Amino acid sequence: MKKLKQELAEALREEELFWRQKCREEWLKAGDRNTKFFYNYVKGRRMQNRILMLLDKLGNEHFSEGAKGHIAVEFFRDLFTSSNPFDLESLF
Repeated sequence: MKKLKQELAEALREEELFWRQKCREEWLKAGDRNTKFFYNYVKGRRMQNRILMLLDKLGNEHFSEGAKGHIAVEFFRDLFTSSNPFDLESLF
């Protein structure tokens, strides 16, 4: 029975460590062990950080993950593509 309690305590410590790593708040240092609170905090952060919709070049709204990914790729491709490319072959 004692070994089982030790294993349970270790599992609880590991779970708390997991949630501490997920949360980025200083109040964790105070020793709060309310894992339900931490879980809800992380869940809320995930919802807050989610991108629900993106606009394409024409101003159309897109909600699907695939469409949002395509819009993001196109945006950064355009952003990092040179408007004045030069021919590398001419250098050699």
